[in-house]
Amino acid sequence: MHRLAPMLTGGGVTISGGELLMQPAFLLALLKALEPLHTIVETSGYASPDTFQRVAAACDTVYLDIKHADDDRHRELTGVGNGPILANLRWLMEREKPFLVRIPLIPGCNDDAENLMATAELLTDSGGLTAVELLPLNPFSAVKYKLLGEEFPLDRMEAAKGTRPSAADPTEIFTVRGIPCKLL
Repeated sequence: MHRLAPMLTGGGVTISGGELLMQPAFLLALLKALEPLHTIVETSGYASPDTFQRVAAACDTVYLDIKHADDDRHRELTGVGNGPILANLRWLMEREKPFLVRIPLIPGCNDDAENLMATAELLTDSGGLTAVELLPLNPFSAVKYKLLGEEFPLDRMEAAKGTRPSAADPTEIFTVRGIPCKLL
């Protein structure tokens, strides 16, 4: 039995914040130290296949953030293409590893029906997918930038003024395909 087990009565640990896959050796050591607890790793999935697969194999569930289905638009919004992310998503789907997809909805950037439909198509018929969570932009996120004396990036974008998704019912895009989805 693991040395932490006597102190715990159940539950588990979710590891998130920043991009965990940037420090795979530390993450893998932490996951090993947390055994036999249930572990979840939240990641963008932007990593080499080897790193992603080793981490996914070491945890119980993966929370994968998908920011945009289109490679060009993903590159425009994040500075990198989504090829590695989608390759790692396919790996999860082929192995039926339990995973949950989280989509941070950024008004005017990725909350349109076209992108959400393309993302739903990517996820259709995935045995390991447990659900999709749609995360609307926190209206207080701009305050953090102001406290740091920096400009909030979305202030420059006229289309990003709202905080609710532009798709009428974004959850329906997934649920009609049999994918459990909720707007948080």
